Amino acid sequence: IFDFTLVILSLVDCVLEITGPQDGGTASLASAMKTIKMLRIVRVFRVFRFFRELSLLALMIVDSMRSLMWALMMLFIIIYVFAILFTQSALEFIKQNGHKDIIGLAEVERQFGSLARTTYSLVQAMLGGVNWGVVSDTLLRMEGDLAISAMPALFFFYIAFTVLAVLNIITGVFVDNA
Repeated sequence: IFDFTLVILSLVDCVLEITGPQDGGTASLASAMKTIKMLRIVRVFRVFRFFRELSLLALMIVDSMRSLMWALMMLFIIIYVFAILFTQSALEFIKQNGHKDIIGLAEVERQFGSLARTTYSLVQAMLGGVNWGVVSDTLLRMEGDLAISAMPALFFFYIAFTVLAVLNIITGVFVDNA
């Protein structure tokens, strides 16, 4: 039945392309038809009937989605808290030294100039998208009061905490659920 439906949808799409002018209504209908035709990918899942182990793996992945969403939420909260701290310190440093010609000020602003940039830098450092030494070197350039000078140590704590603790605990939860 599924294949029959796909064939009928393909025929309707071909008829619409040949006969109808490409005004807004027909184009949106054709676009909708193409989107529905993309459901052909679902046919791949029929293979699961023949391979019990493959079906079991697929079911375990689907079952772990709930735990994955909660783990990602927890990870996002941790990253968000650290991002607020780093962004606040970086903006204070930029405000204090914006008029001076300090080497690396542009790099501080590029990596920590907004909450989104800081979050991006923290995720990259945690997942290996950028070497965390590059990010910590940028923080080491920030000199000022005690709160700003403590940022490299806080960054090292962030890396140790997220990489060694949080990601390993998340892995353990998934192994335990499997």
